[in-house]
Amino acid sequence: MNKVSSKVELRLDLSAVPALSLDQRRRLETLARSRLDGTGGLVVASQRTRSQAQNLEDAREKIRFLVGQALVVPKVRKATKPSRAARAKRLEDKRRQSDKKESRRRRSE
Repeated sequence: MNKVSSKVELRLDLSAVPALSLDQRRRLETLARSRLDGTGGLVVASQRTRSQAQNLEDAREKIRFLVGQALVVPKVRKATKPSRAARAKRLEDKRRQSDKKESRRRRSE
């Protein structure tokens, strides 16, 4: 039996998809950079099942998932500083740890 006779390979030209904005297209290219061909098209293959129809649906689902992820705008990270209390607690913990280890040392007399 030919094992790859049911394999499905879908190609999607990202530049031809009018529904994607430039930012969304860039996020999609970043997410699927291992699946891009030389012309910038998205190539998705599926050979999960023996049925070609199921493999086609699986490949379509993979594309839907990738596009769905690209549509989500990532949150912009805001740099924050630790509070004065957090810095004091960290220094107090360091001092306590240092005292604990110092008390374990053997004293030379």
